[in-house]
Parts: sequence; C-alpha cells; structure tokens
Amino acid sequence: GLLAEFGVVVARQDQALRHAVGDLAIRDQLPGALLHLIDDLALHWKTVIERIVACDAAIASTASKDIRCVRARQVIGVGALTADALVATVGDAREFKNGRQMAAWLGRRRHSIPAAENRDWVRSAVEAIAIFEPC
Repeated sequence: GLLAEFGVVVARQDQALRHAVGDLAIRDQLPGALLHLIDDLALHWKTVIERIVACDAAIASTASKDIRCVRARQVIGVGALTADALVATVGDAREFKNGRQMAAWLGRRRHSIPAAENRDWVRSAVEAIAIFEPC
C-alpha cells in the first residue's frame, strides 16, 4: 500500500499495522503529512474496534437472555453472534414442518453436501429444529 512507497512493508493484519505505526524507527522514515493522516486513521480504527466490541457485548447479552439462543449455542461451533442471527432470521421455527425443511430454508441443501458429510447434515437439521421446538 501507501507505506510501501516509502520503503515500509507491513503485513495485512491489524496487529502488524498497529506495531508499525507505533515503531519510532518506522515513523522517522515517513513524511509529517503522512504521519498526521496515519494518526487520524489509527484513532478512527480504534473507535471502530471499540464499537465492534460494544456490539459484540450487546449481542452476547441478548443471546444469553433468549432461551432459543441459549439452545442454539449448545451446538458445537455456534456462538452468540450465530445464535442471535439464527433466531432473528428464523423467527418462529414451528412454521417449519421439520428440521430438514428449516435447514433447506437456511440454504443447507443435502444434494450439495458430499456423501461423507450427509450424516452431519442430518444431525444439524435435527439439532436445528430441536433448538426451537420446545419454544
């Protein structure tokens, strides 16, 4: 990117960029106008990260209070964000005839899954409806 034009090569990772921006030896290689821009962007990025953390906390709080989210989180690999999104997307799962119908509505088509994974697909469909059924 722009830093490479000044001989500073940084990996495309948040941590690497923050390290480079804070390194005095690297900062000495950059023009003052660019440093001002980088500092403004670093402050903006910090604000964005803080907002993401706040949103994650709000979602986790909401997900811990909704029994459907709590049930969804019992499935391996399902966290607060996925559970909350599932509940928000599906709404009332009793509208579906069975777990397979719900899984298909969510885009999990059995035909597109390799034969070895069919067993997992069926299990996920059954789990999906079991999450919502008692509600």
